[in-house]
Order: sequence, then C-alpha cells, then structure tokens
Amino acid sequence: MQEINETITYRKALKGKILECAMKAFTQHGVKAVRMDDVASLLGISKRTLYEVYKDKEELLFEGVKKYGGERKDSFVAFAQAADNVIEVVLELYRLKVEESRLVNPQFYADMQKYPKVMQYIKDSHDRSRTEMEQFFARGVSEGYFRGDVNSELALQLFDAIEQYVVGHSLIEKFSFEDLFGNMVLVTLRGLCTLKGIMALDEAVALRRAQISENERGISEPMPSTM
Repeated sequence: MQEINETITYRKALKGKILECAMKAFTQHGVKAVRMDDVASLLGISKRTLYEVYKDKEELLFEGVKKYGGERKDSFVAFAQAADNVIEVVLELYRLKVEESRLVNPQFYADMQKYPKVMQYIKDSHDRSRTEMEQFFARGVSEGYFRGDVNSELALQLFDAIEQYVVGHSLIEKFSFEDLFGNMVLVTLRGLCTLKGIMALDEAVALRRAQISENERGISEPMPSTM
C-alpha cells in the first residue's frame, strides 16, 4: 500500500514538473519551437515517461493554459473584489499585461491558435467571464467612473472585436503590448468614462508608466499610491 502511495505521489509531482518546465519553454521560445523531446531532455526523463503522462503537445499546452490561466484569473478576481474602485482594477490589469508581455515570446500566442482544443477552452473561459465583466461595468457606473448612458453589451462586444482584431492580424508580433493596450484598449475605455473617470484613468496610467520606466532603469524606490 505504501509503495502504491509513493508511486502516486511521485507521478503527481512529475506531472507538475513537466507542466512547469514545458510552459516555461513554450512561453520563452514559442510552442512550435519546443518539441516533446526537448521537454524530456530538459527534465532528464525518457520520452516514454513523458508520453505516459501527457499523450501529446496539445494536451500538455492545454493543461498548462488551464492551470496557469486559472491561477492568474483567480488572483486577479480577488484583487478586483478588494480594490477600492474600478480604476485600480484597470491599472492592475495594465500592470499584469505589461509584465506578461515582457516574459512571453509573442510567437507563443501565434502558435496557440494552431491548437483547437486550447483555443476553444480560452473562448469558453472568456464567455463564462461575461457576467463578471458586466458587473464590473455596472460597478464603474455606480462609482461615477463610467458613463451610465453607454450600452454595456455593445461596449463589451467592442472590446471583444478589438481582441479578435489584434489576434487575427497578429498585431502582438508587430507592436509592443504597451502600444496595443495604450492605443486601442485604453483609448476605447477612456471614451466610456465620465470626466471623473477620464481624469482618474489618465493620472493612474501616467503614474504607472513612470513606475515601469523607473523599474526598467533599476530604480527600486516605490512609487506613491496612485489612488
């Protein structure tokens, strides 16, 4: 019995190590550039052992996207619920996306589109988040940052269209995330804001950009609170 438990524990640990190693390689080099052989070699295990745990690259990518994507979402939702207002939430999203863009090779996003199971999971996750997005917009209206005369359903569809355009035209490979987020998402969001919201958003983004710039220069002094 003890031997069986030890085997189960080992296999569970190995599964986690494989997933972590593979996702690190995928995000650094792109999915296509990383072979299953490469993952096995990095971990010092046989290809047979790897294929006993994950049958192919798509399953490995799918499990990685599901695990790490789910963890990031849970963390962000917790932040949003504790935030004082919607502008803080937007600012945190901006920070996370900029950080992600500097750690992830744009080819990773392009390669993911070639895996139907992964893309369907991402679409389904996005669809399940629709209610949360509607609640976020309603919260912004109640706080006085978003305009109450805007059709929230159309506004959300507009953001969906922006995302689809960016992905469909491979803009992530041509422009930095800061440019894409700043010139497409933030500009659109700004149009949904009240005067109070515009002022708060502009100030918060300016401070965040200054903080990012200082961090890049190696300055460790913390920035004052944006709100």
